Amino acid sequence: MQIGLFPLPNLVLLPGTVVPLYVFEPRYRELLKRVLKRKEPFGMVRIKTEVESYHPDLRVSRIGTLAHILKVEHHPDGTSSVLITGGERFEVDHFDTSKHNYLSADVHLKPLTPSCDDVVQELSNLAWSAFLRSMPADIHRILEHSAPLDPTERVSFMATNLKLSVLNMQALLEAETLVHRLELLLEQVAAVEHILN
Repeated sequence: MQIGLFPLPNLVLLPGTVVPLYVFEPRYRELLKRVLKRKEPFGMVRIKTEVESYHPDLRVSRIGTLAHILKVEHHPDGTSSVLITGGERFEVDHFDTSKHNYLSADVHLKPLTPSCDDVVQELSNLAWSAFLRSMPADIHRILEHSAPLDPTERVSFMATNLKLSVLNMQALLEAETLVHRLELLLEQVAAVEHILN
């Protein structure tokens, strides 16, 4: 399938997370108009600021997340405030700069490779306990009762609240299995705990 892309250098959208966007550039206004009219998602991908090239094959991550629009507020100056949620993960097959002012791509969905449920549950519980320990006591009590039960969404919830770097967020997104994603998250939680202690 072909989708419009919204590349950003400082945001990696993980499945299940909700993120606000401010759309002001003309090309992304055009993209927003298209996806609202067609009621379709668009793709969030990371711009690799560490790469000194403007060619999308080198500059833009090939693994991204479909963004589904939850709410749009249009402003008198033509800009828009948009609330999106992360959906399915995808991989870019081919970037296309010829059809629109914004970048688009042919993509295919890239679901996580299935993992053993018992291992996922064990790692999820370990990560959650470590995550709560890394939080201040007052926030700990709030988060304890607000986390998603689904392990995939729980990883996204923890990663977002830990405020991981975009490189670490991209590594989580690119993990092939949920077990690998949880292992990476456990490393990051351990790093946060070490800093706090």
